[in-house]
Amino acid sequence: MSEWAHVPNRLATLSAMVVSISWGCSEVDVGRGSFTTRDSAGVVIVENHNPAWASGAGWRVSSVALLSIGLAEGDSTHQLYQVTAAARLAPDTIVIVNAGTSEVRWYDADGHFIRSIGRQGAGPGEFSRMGPGSMCVLPERNLLIADPIQQRANVFTPAGEFVDVIRLAGDAAFPSIQGCFADGSLLGWRSVGSPERVPGTIIQSQFVWSRLGADGERIADLASLPSSPQYLLDQGDGTATYHTIPFTVRPSAAAGPDRLYSAPGGPPLIETRRLDGSLEMAIRWEPAERVKSAEVLERYRSYTIDSQDRPDRRSQWSKFFDLDLEAPEDVASVQTLKVDDLGHVWAERYRLPWDSSAIWDVFTPEGRWLGGVGLPPGLRPLHIGGDFVLGVSRDELGVERVKVHGLDRIAK
Repeated sequence: MSEWAHVPNRLATLSAMVVSISWGCSEVDVGRGSFTTRDSAGVVIVENHNPAWASGAGWRVSSVALLSIGLAEGDSTHQLYQVTAAARLAPDTIVIVNAGTSEVRWYDADGHFIRSIGRQGAGPGEFSRMGPGSMCVLPERNLLIADPIQQRANVFTPAGEFVDVIRLAGDAAFPSIQGCFADGSLLGWRSVGSPERVPGTIIQSQFVWSRLGADGERIADLASLPSSPQYLLDQGDGTATYHTIPFTVRPSAAAGPDRLYSAPGGPPLIETRRLDGSLEMAIRWEPAERVKSAEVLERYRSYTIDSQDRPDRRSQWSKFFDLDLEAPEDVASVQTLKVDDLGHVWAERYRLPWDSSAIWDVFTPEGRWLGGVGLPPGLRPLHIGGDFVLGVSRDELGVERVKVHGLDRIAK
């Protein structure tokens, strides 16, 4: 058995939200002035002026993987394609959602294939041609696997036996379940499109995160946020191409056991909401430096245009940049949120397209900013445990691999 396979598991997934706050009230200093909390009309406001970890100290993620699952060729049970979720369910069990083949696969702690379930179809336990999406663990330990295209989710036992189908209301584009709360309710997400899609204008869809019952029925909307703004570039033939305004990012959120964590994506801000939708806490921090958009705009322009694989796309992006539309003054702060098994919140710092390394700022459940943790280049974390990070990455040939890296939580 691998050395990492002994930590209890609680799986959390992603989503997003934001709200305005009134800032008057008393202040209490904690941690020698680097961390303060205040109460504002029943909302705890946490201001982090400096990280808790000293410069050069902090948690470490091993550069070498303890386990790797995935092959370029050979055994098809070890060839991965479009991995959308993965987690360690037990000391001897890893589950991988392989959307490219509409399968959910089980492996042991040493990476040996055990079984697979699922196939393309509309029947019980089957998935759409686009494959399954996110995964979370229900309180009774059953697995919930989302199927956004078919607006539903399949539920399986930890051993992969089919249990039930949860259907979602069809009042939005591809609603999906993105997480599970400890009381058995679910975190749902839906996108509400912009009613006006006129070429030559900027549009924004609305992302809505809701609390759903175990049957998929909506209990309450928890948060609603606009997506990244997109400009509709008129092609002159009645069509338009979509171009995201530079340095903006989709909002992100993640389900904790009994609350929703969210980040709007722009400013350094994370908010927590109770399951009734009320705001509980606002976490702010002061990054060492925020990149000014004007300082990197020309490089961003060149990189974006040059990375297009078709001449028509390069021409479209050139025309878009020539419009010189206003971008945010600062590059976005947060790209993605995750919640680990011990309740810490991980916020991925926004990366410019040419940045290969990923840094994740870590916060305690009380909102204290600990500092940044670097992950191996290209690793997208899917499950962060007590002493491991499980994620997916691609090599230079595009081969996908699910890897487990050790996590040392002693701040040295």
